[in-house]
Amino acid sequence: MKQNEDSLTKREVAEKYRKIVQIGASVGLLITILLVWFIATGTYFKPASEGGMFEVHLRQLGVFGPIIFMIIQVIQVVLPIIPGGAVTLSGTVVFGYVWGFVYNYTGIFIGSMIAFHLARRYGEFFVKCFISDESYDKYLGWTRNEKRFSWILGILFFLPAAPDDILCMIAGLTTMSFKKFVLIFIPTKAVSTFVFAWLQQEVLTYFLNTLWPNIVDFWTHLF
Repeated sequence: MKQNEDSLTKREVAEKYRKIVQIGASVGLLITILLVWFIATGTYFKPASEGGMFEVHLRQLGVFGPIIFMIIQVIQVVLPIIPGGAVTLSGTVVFGYVWGFVYNYTGIFIGSMIAFHLARRYGEFFVKCFISDESYDKYLGWTRNEKRFSWILGILFFLPAAPDDILCMIAGLTTMSFKKFVLIFIPTKAVSTFVFAWLQQEVLTYFLNTLWPNIVDFWTHLF
């Protein structure tokens, strides 16, 4: 009887945490949209040579700039509130392709290892703080065949926009060794992080330099 009560209490707590995460994710998405709008219409994030001040302020932080960014990246993996794609894009825009990749990947790697260990330590309760019972059962079904799950993990880590943070947690619930998890994660996530960041940068460049000016020009002539 007591075990059932404890189980019910954990479920209720997990549901409360999940609602908080969902609200946080919605707020994070709204902030991301506003940030993109701010980048498109303002000058703050433009290169310093064009009057942008963000690059100047970032340089003033010195080594703490990249450290702060990587901490944000770690947090968005462990607590998926801020859209990961937005953080990755920010790293590329601010630090460039090479260092942006280094800082992005370092933060994602550390965050993913933490997510794996937290799930292994706290089990089902921790994972259900972020996903519904239905999603949990679906993901857990993938783990019934360990060899098949290893392939699924590698493929999804390679694909952009996959639920990497949740997959790291699910992997932590299995008997998969930490060493094997790392060996799957390192090459697949390295490639996807670089390619995804490059595609994001190209899309953003096209939007800011071509699409957005045309939209502004259209509305200007319309009114």
